[in-house]
Parts: sequence; structure tokens; C-alpha cells
Amino acid sequence: MKDGGQVIFEGDDIAVCTELEGTRSDAVITFTSRRLNPKRDRAGFGVEFFRKRGIPAVHVISFRNHWWQVAEMDAAIAAINALNLKGRYSSITTYGSSMGAHGALVFSDAMKADRVLAFSPQFALHGRDSAWNAVWARETAGMVERYRFEDGCSTTADILVCIDPRFATDMAHVRAMQRHRPIQLIRIPFGQHPPMKYLQDGHLLTPLVDSVLAGSFDMATFMAQLRANRRNNLRYVLGMARAHQRRPSRIGRCLLDRGIEEIRERLDQGGRFPTPGDAAQLIELGCPPETALPLLDALAKSYPDDPSILTARSRFLLSTNPAEALVAAKLALKLNRKNVDLRLQVVHAQFALGLVQEAREGLATALSLQERNPSVWKRFLVRCNGQLDNDQRAAILARLN
Repeated sequence: MKDGGQVIFEGDDIAVCTELEGTRSDAVITFTSRRLNPKRDRAGFGVEFFRKRGIPAVHVISFRNHWWQVAEMDAAIAAINALNLKGRYSSITTYGSSMGAHGALVFSDAMKADRVLAFSPQFALHGRDSAWNAVWARETAGMVERYRFEDGCSTTADILVCIDPRFATDMAHVRAMQRHRPIQLIRIPFGQHPPMKYLQDGHLLTPLVDSVLAGSFDMATFMAQLRANRRNNLRYVLGMARAHQRRPSRIGRCLLDRGIEEIRERLDQGGRFPTPGDAAQLIELGCPPETALPLLDALAKSYPDDPSILTARSRFLLSTNPAEALVAAKLALKLNRKNVDLRLQVVHAQFALGLVQEAREGLATALSLQERNPSVWKRFLVRCNGQLDNDQRAAILARLN
């Protein structure tokens, strides 16, 4: 496995690695998240974090996006229980994000967990009583639910779930869980799915994980820290600015100005951007081209492979330098070829350069991806409607319904 560790189980779908040399008395069992193309050499979830902090860790690693509904989990659990973690450590926390959070919950009883820390978890494979993402549905078609939340989630562990309450799908899963187990819900507005990057931007992820594992987490203290952090949190500012975007107001403008000010301060101080894409989107929302492009160029020096920065540059360049806009859009698309928004930005730039045949071929490819994101298609239709033939226009309108 990537980044070392002792492999105690390896099958076709799952591996289990251990790093138990840590100095702390509390241990963690992690589960990897869903990935676009998971590899067999992927690292355990949070491996560097736990290694640096001296926290003994067991990493359950998925080789494909199966939501842990594979027969090998029985052997993996047996290998973990043979370690006698309960007898060796003061407490055990299962930990994961999204698909990994589902595993952390569903196997918390079998792994004798004292606590569960789950970011944006799912209640059940295929949703069952809840919603299920269309992309996940394609990945999990034909899979059978072997392990159920209500059967495998511990009845004695403290369960903490971090979630963005504005994400309806995630909230539906949480409500389904709450029908079966008491859950401490940490609400992080505008945190998105999952809200870990939000917490990283506010330097709150490390103290949260540390305190949960140590058994010292205090909800009131953490929520006070979360509220105090909002003013400088780019993801929160971006979310609030978007919420005010439909009806322009002084509050919305002030939020955008505050976000741009925070970006400038971080750039001047050489600071990190855990969510550089959020910074790019704030610049796109709040700056004219003459201000935006220097900021985006500065961001790109530190994050040259961030598609959001490249795409924002492409949009600003379209009116003044469509050839350079096309180059930036193509670079962004190389980083994520299945992203429809990036592909449509390439098409827009091609239309602007008069490359009509190439643009229509690119649009046909975008339509074949079956992405229904209405806001993306609506924005493209507004910008390029005059360049489309009737069939393409009708196909796009179908995605708006």
C-alpha cells in the first residue's frame, strides 16, 4: 500500500494496513472515501495526519467504490479484531468521510468502537429510505446491501456526524440514521459535501479530530469557534455571497468585498488556500477583469493544477483574448475530462474563436456525458444560444427540466 504500514489483510476489493507505533493511548480505524478512479496503491484515509500526531491507526482501504458492501469485509473485520485494539488502547474511534463515513458507522459495532466521527455519511447503499446520487447509482448498479446501518452501527458508541445542513441529500441520510440511533449533529452551513475542506480553511479540522479521538470534544466550545471563524472562511463567505446573488444587496456586496480582502491578505502573506477553487470563484463573482486576472495569476503560481482557477481565468479572458482563454480551458479539462462545466468552457472559447465545427463536436461529447446540472447548462445556453443548432438547443433545454 502507498505510504507504508503493515498489511494485515489484502483481497480483491479491500486491504487493511496498520501503523500502531504511535505514542497516544487512543486508536483510530479509518475508511477511505469514494474516488473517481481508485487505485490499489492508494493511501489510508488521513494516514499522514495520524502519523504526524503519533496516533495508532488502522486503515481500511477500498480498491473500488463499493460502499463496503463486499464479502471480504468479514475477513477484514476478523483481521482487525485479531489485533486486540480494545485491550491495547484506551479508546477506539472509527473515522471516515462520505463512503468512508458509511463504513465507519456500519462497522462500528463489529470493531468495538467507543466513538464514531463521520463526515457527510450515507445511511444505506442505494439510499433505501434516502436519496442516492446519480453518479453513485451508476457505480453501484447491481450491488447487494450486505451490511446495514441499523444492524451494524454501535448502540453504545458516541456518534458525531459533521454535515452541511443545506445539502438536502446528506440531510435525508442523517434523518434516516436518526430513526435508529442517537446522533450528535455538527452543522456546518456552506461546508458542502463533505465539510472537511471548510474546517481546514478555518484551522478547525485538527482540533476537532484530536478532541473527538481523545474523548474531550465539547459541542458548545466547537460551535463557538466555528461561528468566530466564519468571517475569514472563504467557503462560508462564498456560500453567503451566492445566497445573496439572486437579489443584489449591500450585504452581498460586503461579503464579496470581505472575501476579496481575505484573498489579498493571504496572497500578500504567502498563506495557504485549502480551497483554492473557492478563492477563484469569489474572484469571479466579485471582481472586474482588470482586478481579477492579476489575482488569479497569483493564485495559479501556487496552484497551477487547480481547474477552478484555470476556468475562471478562461472566462475573464474570453472577451479580450479568446485564444488564451481556450488554452486555459483546455488545461482545466485535462485535469478532469468528465467535468461538463469545464468541457462547456472549452466549447464556449471555440465558438468565440469561430471554431464552430470543433465547438459542436465538443458539445456533442458534453451532451453524451448525461450530466443534468441545470445551472451549468443554463449558463452555457445564455452565453452560446445563437451558436447552437435546434437539436443541440433542445437537448440542453431537456436538461433544465
